[in-house]
Amino acid sequence: MKRLLFLAALALTGSCNRPNGAHGGMAAACEVALIYVEMTRTESRSDLPLLVVADDETGLDDLVALNRVPGEPKLPEPLLRKLQGKGGSALKACPGMRADLTRRGVPHALDGRQHPVKLRGENSYDTERLGVALPVLSDDGREALIATSTVNAPEGGMGQIVHLRRGFWGWSVVARRMVWIV
Repeated sequence: MKRLLFLAALALTGSCNRPNGAHGGMAAACEVALIYVEMTRTESRSDLPLLVVADDETGLDDLVALNRVPGEPKLPEPLLRKLQGKGGSALKACPGMRADLTRRGVPHALDGRQHPVKLRGENSYDTERLGVALPVLSDDGREALIATSTVNAPEGGMGQIVHLRRGFWGWSVVARRMVWIV
């Protein structure tokens, strides 16, 4: 219920107030990144607390090749081309996102506190570390691709491209495509 109220509030205060149908700007991308972090936080099955990190996502050079993998859902090629070669951290690029995460008590790498990497047992970190790149949006603002990484152990993590679509009730995940895994 909290997630639904949060997403509805973002929809009412953010995307509906853009003049002249401007859907692809920095504010819209930051809004989608924040929504994705909230979705991840509320839907995670991990028992580890979430730490949003400021890592830049790398290795985004030949994303169109993802659509050549048989049996996998196709990602929107125009958005893949926009995302290709990018990968800067949404946490670094979006001061409003940092402020909102801090206000809600979600730890992140730029909140001014130390977040040392600690092992829990022999092969697991004490936090799930989520990296989120600045998303790219379609011209109409209804679809987005976002590069993410999740690491929860020294040799345990994955990077993926997430396809999001905005519907009547807000943003939802349409598809996920793995880019790397450790």
